[in-house]
Amino acid sequence: HGYQLGETKTPNSVRDIPMLQNVKILFKQQRHQQLFERQHMGAGWNPGAGFENLVFTNITGTPINRARFKKGIDRIVTEIQEEYEDFPHITPHTFRHTFATRSIEHGIPPKVLQTIMGHKDLSTTMEIYAHVLPNTKAEEMQKLNALIS
Repeated sequence: HGYQLGETKTPNSVRDIPMLQNVKILFKQQRHQQLFERQHMGAGWNPGAGFENLVFTNITGTPINRARFKKGIDRIVTEIQEEYEDFPHITPHTFRHTFATRSIEHGIPPKVLQTIMGHKDLSTTMEIYAHVLPNTKAEEMQKLNALIS
């Protein structure tokens, strides 16, 4: 029934995450595009009270809702599947899983990842998100092999 700003789900949901330089550039590009849309829409730009400073909006300035975001991902997946039939279906949450798994694989300490993910307990981060891929296991076993050789 409309959009609302409110409290986060848990106290750990409020966190500072350092922004990578390339992400900062992309955010600035998005803001530039949004300002163009805002100028183009004129009086049609109507974000609603409290939503004036959002970076990701639809063409009228209102927040992008979950269904629209998912529909955009589904469209991209369908395009990919036209060329790669075995490409799996993904959801917005897939990106969170992928981020956590890749972070662990690239050596981000689990405790640091826990704070980035916003989990109260390290076990939540490790049990739910840190999937170990087969090639990662093989690489780690090779490290052990180097110790014995």
